[in-house]
Parts: sequence; structure tokens; C-alpha cells
Amino acid sequence: MPIDLNRVNPGRREQLLQPRDIFAALPEKPWSRLRPEQGEVLKTWFERRNEADLVIKQNTGGGPSSAC
Repeated sequence: MPIDLNRVNPGRREQLLQPRDIFAALPEKPWSRLRPEQGEVLKTWFERRNEADLVIKQNTGGGPSSAC
């Protein structure tokens, strides 16, 4: 899903830098919130964003419940 960054935080002077703030400011999201572990990954990445060759690895979830 492409993100139009011009639509993030329109009409405000302050620039959003924190990934969670940017996500919260998105006008249209396929989901309403980040899972706690996603927010933690973004926070850790942001703190280390200037490091070369930084890789993020995260579980994508368990998918649909198999319980009947």
C-alpha cells in the first residue's frame, strides 16, 4: 500500500518523526492500531535508524484461529 506522505499531519507545522506518531496520523489505515510488539519494533528501529545494514525481523502472526 503506497503512503502519500503529503496527507500525513496536513496543516500542522511540526514535523512528525516518531514512526508511531506517523502511523497514528495516517488518514486511512487498513487497521486501526499497531500491536504492542509492532510499536516496540518501530521504537527500537528509530533509535538505531542511522546504523548501516539494519535488518528488522518480526513474526507476521499466527493467521486465522484453527480452534473449532
